Amino acid sequence: MLEGLLIVFILLRIVISILRTAFVSLSRIELRQISEKYPFLPLEHGARFQLSVSLTAEILLLAVFGIWIGICGAFSSTFNPLNGLLVPVAYLIVEEIVVSAIAFVNREWVLSRFFVLFLPFYYLCFLFVFPASRIAGSLLKIENEREEDEEERESEEKAFIDVATEQGIIEEEEKEWIQGILDFGDTLVREIMTPRTDIIGVEQSISYLKLIELFRSEKHSRMPVFRHTVDDIIGVVHLKDVLVAEPESFVLSNFLQKPFYVPETKKVDDLLRDMQKARTKMAVVLDEYGGTAGIVTIEDLMEEIVGEIEDEHDKHDEEIQKLEEGVFLVDGKCNLEDLEEETGINLEIDEIDTVGGAVFSILGRIPEEGDSVEWKNFRLAVLKMKRRRVQSVRIEIIGQDKGSKTEE
Repeated sequence: MLEGLLIVFILLRIVISILRTAFVSLSRIELRQISEKYPFLPLEHGARFQLSVSLTAEILLLAVFGIWIGICGAFSSTFNPLNGLLVPVAYLIVEEIVVSAIAFVNREWVLSRFFVLFLPFYYLCFLFVFPASRIAGSLLKIENEREEDEEERESEEKAFIDVATEQGIIEEEEKEWIQGILDFGDTLVREIMTPRTDIIGVEQSISYLKLIELFRSEKHSRMPVFRHTVDDIIGVVHLKDVLVAEPESFVLSNFLQKPFYVPETKKVDDLLRDMQKARTKMAVVLDEYGGTAGIVTIEDLMEEIVGEIEDEHDKHDEEIQKLEEGVFLVDGKCNLEDLEEETGINLEIDEIDTVGGAVFSILGRIPEEGDSVEWKNFRLAVLKMKRRRVQSVRIEIIGQDKGSKTEE
């Protein structure tokens, strides 16, 4: 009698454990999809369902051990006490293996089929679980849903976008826009700014004609104005203001708009709101010492969402050009993540964002044209410098099959 009852409770315990394991391994998106497909599953209240399954599993485990103790007592005269301890341990190990093997094969099938066996226990446990979940929800201010950390949220969003793209719900371009919006709040200003070395600005003492010529050659509508050095930006001048000025009486300081300063660690979504409030289209980015780190414009912020915005004056030089198999010509400003994504070349170095910065770090000095260095399984050759900035680098994959992407 006891032996038969023990087998029944063991089987029930295994079924409930499989159900619990399958449930906790599902993401919110997967749970929502399964819930829509099988409306009879009470998955809309995830925490309540999980509590019910867990409570049932533990009650069954206590029942199994209780029956086992009863069996040991009934055969105490011939039963080895050591076996009475080893058998439960062996059972738990075997159960864990069996549960994991079945639960992860097809979690949707497990939930839809095994829940029928769990249904009586669910409604029985509901009498205890519902008040407990309500109290917990009030104390912790949650909506009886499983908590998810930031990494899980991001991975679910990415999975949702990928599935929608595969099914043709959204186009590839729309996917990039959505991803840009999702990443917008995590991007720092220093990641998208025009760096200090690339700033095209004017000295406050510049003449009217030279200023007009600079606007014409650079094809910008506004430029920062500095006093002596770019670390002392005193304002922003607009072409439309200069064009209506009298050349004979022109004084640049009379046409300056107050500069809008931001730290390089500011999030770009916060910056966008601040620039909208300030009604400005250009901000001066400051480093931790108060010096100029770069500048950022509204266009830079918009490009983070919709991708590169080109006008008729933009040059179409590609940052990464494939010269031959395993050999690339790369712009020094190219982002290391973009380089790896397009070529598989991983030059990742702590606190370095660009290829030029990576060359600086690897050499340990200011590079010179003609410098060549081998690092990891790459050969980097500096082809062109502009003052102290690396303009172009030739990167060759060495020591492996050039036809395959590099893996670190």
